[in-house]
Amino acid sequence: MLLGLPLLRPPERVEISAPTGAHRDRPGLGLVRSPLPGHHVEVGRDGLRRTTAARTVLDLARSGAFDDAVAAADVALRHGLVTRDVLQSELVAMARWPGVRAARHVVEFADGRAESPGESLARVRLVSLGYEVDLQVQIAGLSGTVHRVDFLIDGLVVGEFDGQVKYADPAFLRGRAPADVLMAERRRQQDLEDAGRVVVRFDWATLHDDARLRRKVDAAVTRARRMPPPSTDPVAPLLGP
Repeated sequence: MLLGLPLLRPPERVEISAPTGAHRDRPGLGLVRSPLPGHHVEVGRDGLRRTTAARTVLDLARSGAFDDAVAAADVALRHGLVTRDVLQSELVAMARWPGVRAARHVVEFADGRAESPGESLARVRLVSLGYEVDLQVQIAGLSGTVHRVDFLIDGLVVGEFDGQVKYADPAFLRGRAPADVLMAERRRQQDLEDAGRVVVRFDWATLHDDARLRRKVDAAVTRARRMPPPSTDPVAPLLGP
């Protein structure tokens, strides 16, 4: 949280790392004994010593939930707080640390093209259910306008994450009124559907219900397979960090 990395679940306690001493667990506070090489520590603007983005991402990946760790890793990569090469290099040095196998899985899965924790969670859920997912794919609508979509699922279905927060986010609105943004989103989806694309949208509730998510995506994939081929082909996914 000090680094501004998102978590899907708010932490229930503050965790402090120290190179010596014994593990301690108290209400709201945990002390973890763990090596702290100098390059794993930095001082924030508030004057507090804290673990670097690389160390923090890997600590989350070693001991936290997979989807939480992926959300944090995606944002760290997207905003240039860390690179994949640095994470992989640190993993080599942590070869004998607890949880390093889980951390490797997170680093392999992480993708800086994800634009929000919701998109990260959607990707985790979709892949866990067996779907093939490409991120930030550019697809032309019937009008010829090229739209960047959150996901292309199994090469057939356009997937979009709908988080209510984004419609109040100044960075997303870019000076536009929320009603105008919603109308633009509606026109964008219609343009894709007019070109023969099947579009499926997810919200937080759907992503936390695997059965509902599978039914929703399976129905969309079935519709897409029954339809004539789209009038346009997807452009290659955008390259990411």
